[in-house]
Amino acid sequence: MLNSENISPKEQLILNILWKNGELSVREVQNQIETKTGWAYSTTKTRMDRMAKKGLLERFEFHGVLLYKPMISRSEGLAHWVKFVADGIFETDYSNVVNMFSENIDLSNAEKSELIKLLEEDE
Repeated sequence: MLNSENISPKEQLILNILWKNGELSVREVQNQIETKTGWAYSTTKTRMDRMAKKGLLERFEFHGVLLYKPMISRSEGLAHWVKFVADGIFETDYSNVVNMFSENIDLSNAEKSELIKLLEEDE
């Protein structure tokens, strides 16, 4: 599993956009993230290139356009945040945080199962 240092809140925003939309260019991500971050296009591109180097995103060319896609599942990203919140903020067990996330985030049964499996593997 990822360490708490591996995904910053801003990287999580980018991942959320890609999980919802699939493969996107920097411009497409920029159009969705600009109001939340105030970043210039170059900042978004730099951040996404760094995420690719960290293994969070895959960068590839399609018809002359660079596209990015997540290299981790939504459940893996959520497991990272559950662990971070449970261990670092609330100092509670994972199940309490999973329940909190489940109430506030629309998770499929498959995503919930994968999330619990990832957390159990990490213990």
